[in-house]
Amino acid sequence: MKTLKIILAIAVVAALGYFVWQWLNPPPPPPPPPPPTTNVYVQRVEKEIDSLKTKSVQTFCKDFYTNIQYRIQDYYNDGLLGNGKTTDNDQWKDILSERLYSVYTDKFIAQAFHVFNGSNWESSKLDFIDEETNLLQKSVYLKAGSDTGRFTEIHTILNKYREISRFIQDAHNYINNGYFDLARSKSYLSSAKRYITNNLDNVYVNNNTRLRGDLQALPGKAYTKHLNNLNTRMNQNRNRYRTVTFTGSTWAEKTSQYRERFWEPVNDQITELENEEHIYSVSSFQANIRSLKNRWNTELNDAIAYFRNQSN
Repeated sequence: MKTLKIILAIAVVAALGYFVWQWLNPPPPPPPPPPPTTNVYVQRVEKEIDSLKTKSVQTFCKDFYTNIQYRIQDYYNDGLLGNGKTTDNDQWKDILSERLYSVYTDKFIAQAFHVFNGSNWESSKLDFIDEETNLLQKSVYLKAGSDTGRFTEIHTILNKYREISRFIQDAHNYINNGYFDLARSKSYLSSAKRYITNNLDNVYVNNNTRLRGDLQALPGKAYTKHLNNLNTRMNQNRNRYRTVTFTGSTWAEKTSQYRERFWEPVNDQITELENEEHIYSVSSFQANIRSLKNRWNTELNDAIAYFRNQSN
């Protein structure tokens, strides 16, 4: 017990000694920022940074930004930024580099949103925006705040654009292959309608006329696929009353067998298409339905006449 008290007393004395030492020997304050300089090399860089602010938002200026970076590094390597003092040289390099980063970042963000506010988004520009945003986010000069939020917003816009682009491409791949599935068609059209109704889920992505146009065109393309599939089925079942042997003993029995095996399945598909007018919204829809029904009813009447002639 006595030993423990001694240890505690020593610890208290040591702690008091440390705080007294800290009070008597405070850490040195950070060096003040250098005053306005007459260094011609610093002034040249500052002038170029100021000219970066005036660049148009319509054209990216990465090359101009990179050239200033190289100039700062070259002047720094030659010790030209600090009036002969290494510490000043180091400090001015950081000051100029941070200032350049800040000015360029503001300009780049304005240029990126100039693209997003437009109706035609070039793939090469989107790729550059994506790559440059990633690079700027990795910079040691990035500070938490508005730039971080704007970078996040850029990624959100690009991600939504790519999501809808992939959806459209998947829908086109389905429409352009030979396989037809009504449930899958309805799923694609439902998603396309949701995107359109929700303004493509993003106010900037909604500016893109290609995406909106492609989404609006999907119902017509899906309808054409459905109609072509139905026409193919009708052609496959045409004249089956002539090419298939039916076992009925009367023309009525043969007609019934023909209807069940060949005519009714296609007629059911015509009815199925007719019931989906609301998902296609095509102006020629009802006219096409009437044409299909007339063709297929004619096919049935021809079959009946054929079986009757066979019975005579």
